[in-house]
Amino acid sequence: MDIPRECDVVVIGGGPSGSTAATLLRQKGYDVVLLEKHRHPRYVVGESLIPHFWKYADILGVTKKMEEEAFIKKAGGTHAWHGVIRQLAFADFGYTRPALHVERDRFDQILLEHSREQGAQVFEDVSATKVDLNGGERVTVSYRAAGDEATDKIACRFVIDASGQAAVIAKQLGMRVMDEGFRFMSVWGYFTGSKYVAAGGRAHTFDHVREIPPTTFISSAEAGTASGSAIRWTRTSIW
Repeated sequence: MDIPRECDVVVIGGGPSGSTAATLLRQKGYDVVLLEKHRHPRYVVGESLIPHFWKYADILGVTKKMEEEAFIKKAGGTHAWHGVIRQLAFADFGYTRPALHVERDRFDQILLEHSREQGAQVFEDVSATKVDLNGGERVTVSYRAAGDEATDKIACRFVIDASGQAAVIAKQLGMRVMDEGFRFMSVWGYFTGSKYVAAGGRAHTFDHVREIPPTTFISSAEAGTASGSAIRWTRTSIW
């Protein structure tokens, strides 16, 4: 592993935000090193992308690759809330390009490989362990390769922490603040033989998903509690 001793910018994390930052910086001519603690493709729960995503795909120059991947297209959303059903279609808001439901392992890998093709030096299986900001002068990032005990350092002008929930710099500086509104547990799963709801409210079997785009289905459900009952969100993406 030949990680350089210095560069313009170190990006911590190779998810969508890290890969996007690396690509945009390379387009501006910066020397970029990206450190990602896992190796792609890595399993992550799937994700819905609204049509506005294509604006950024165009800027990154990754549109053709996304189109060739042929992710599932989505028509809009279906809401069943307190017994009232409502639907929205992205086309009604002037969008001419579809929303997508992506498999995150492929989506993330496409963005990461694109940043590498743009000239970013990408190193996987490498964890950033510490960032020394040096009072605003030359920054140093300590890192460790998977399976190694020893750490090494790379110097840079700037560092971008795109490590997500790992929050490398925020944890180190004691600046991480938890949003109480997001203190909840999510349960997810995959289903076989299920139907999906398309625009117009009709249900279709999975073999029609390429010709009749699905919607994201959101509903309310009552859950019993010690003090009575509570309403919980249920969000289902069927594709």
